[in-house]
Amino acid sequence: MFRHSCSRLRLAFFLSCPPWLSAFFLFTASLLSTELKSTRGVQVTSTGTQTIQKAEGESVTLGCSYTLSPLDTGELDIEWSLVSQDTTQKDQMLLSYTSGTKYIHGDHAPTQGLSFAAQDPSMGDASLSIAQLSPAHSATYQCKVKKSPGVDMHKVSLVVMGKTGSCVLYF
Repeated sequence: MFRHSCSRLRLAFFLSCPPWLSAFFLFTASLLSTELKSTRGVQVTSTGTQTIQKAEGESVTLGCSYTLSPLDTGELDIEWSLVSQDTTQKDQMLLSYTSGTKYIHGDHAPTQGLSFAAQDPSMGDASLSIAQLSPAHSATYQCKVKKSPGVDMHKVSLVVMGKTGSCVLYF
């Protein structure tokens, strides 16, 4: 009996409200009943040196190991880019991996000698290998690993020091 009278009371309340107020209550109720899911998702686990110094002519591997979460269900997408020092400019994409295919973006100096260190970057290692370093490779690099809904990134600065000729002093 009490339940039946409460139902009538609620119905009478909604019928006596202006239509916009009833819509507001329904909208608010739907928002409150929506469950937001917090996911950790993909996680880049590389924690090595943030700044690497190398001599011109040497090679280097910029680490980018990652782990996936069971909640990550989308397509795996890996991107390596040069981070622009000017925050008003876009970062420059260098190398990417998606749908099982590796791509090199552009034919400019920073892309020379670039490759993924691992044969298959989808296996948890998206590290970037650069052969024959030149001063043009000095920059901040960013590795971004995405697999929806997860995404994570890691930045590494590379300083390539130019070779200097040997100096002999005669007295």
